[in-house]
Amino acid sequence: MRREINEEKEIKLNGQKLLVKQVKKWHFNNDNDNPFVSKLNKNRWEALLSVKKGWDTLNSEEYITLLYKNFEYGSYWVNEPNLTLEKYKHYIVGKFETIKKSSTKPEISVIILMSGISPAKYTYALLLNQKTETSVNEAILLFEFNKEKISNLYMTDPDIYSFQTYRIGLLDDNGEPRMFKHSALEGRNGEVMTTKELFVFAIEVVKQLLMEIDKEIVSINLENDKYTPNIIYKNDETNYCIKILPFLPPLQDMDIPYEDRFKLSCFITDKNSYSFAIPIGFYCIDTFGSNPINGSAFAIKIKDAIICWTIKQ
Repeated sequence: MRREINEEKEIKLNGQKLLVKQVKKWHFNNDNDNPFVSKLNKNRWEALLSVKKGWDTLNSEEYITLLYKNFEYGSYWVNEPNLTLEKYKHYIVGKFETIKKSSTKPEISVIILMSGISPAKYTYALLLNQKTETSVNEAILLFEFNKEKISNLYMTDPDIYSFQTYRIGLLDDNGEPRMFKHSALEGRNGEVMTTKELFVFAIEVVKQLLMEIDKEIVSINLENDKYTPNIIYKNDETNYCIKILPFLPPLQDMDIPYEDRFKLSCFITDKNSYSFAIPIGFYCIDTFGSNPINGSAFAIKIKDAIICWTIKQ
């Protein structure tokens, strides 16, 4: 979903009403907060997901522990001073109880801010979409951080920003994330995947992608060890030997120690062969990335292949 700023919207900033076109538009560099590039970014991303989980479950106990000691909460629709940490704790509990009683729990999704008429210090946010029988109400929850702790939450009008829904993975021809449905073994549907189950699923996905581009599969190995490839395929009389490295986004790029790259090369005996490792991330749609679940749909993210060894004729 894409959302552009409504240029005819009358908005309120610091208590003053202004037209959007009268205000400078800010553009955001989304790469700065990319959860894949640093541990700090990863922890901030997980803090955002914890707040999302709190709104999804109407329970703030988990994410309250991630708030900075000098935390403040504010709202576009309220002129009173921002709430301190202790006041916010009481406020959000009451807010969630009210929502439970009204049976109008909002749908929560992660968005990427692209531009806006007010600066934002963190380019990921939460979109709250609350539907009733007579109306649809939307709000954006903005984040600020002090290191890894959430220092500020601010509820604001979506028309102040243009944004797009957060997506991860391979994109298909329509620009949408490519989804892969996991086929669970009998009795395992809905259970958290083991390391072995995720590994086997990763091999199945890579195999499918190779077959879709007409690569000849020579062999498949489901064992997870350092010395044998998981997939060997042939292309123009050349063998490509792949070691699969599954991981769960958002994480830093896979980092294989230099010396381990050559341990992987021992299975290369043929000329005209290439050996490389493929880090492949699995993002569970049903849990928004918190856990991989058997039988769920996954978006995937493939990192750059790591060359292990090459033998040419």
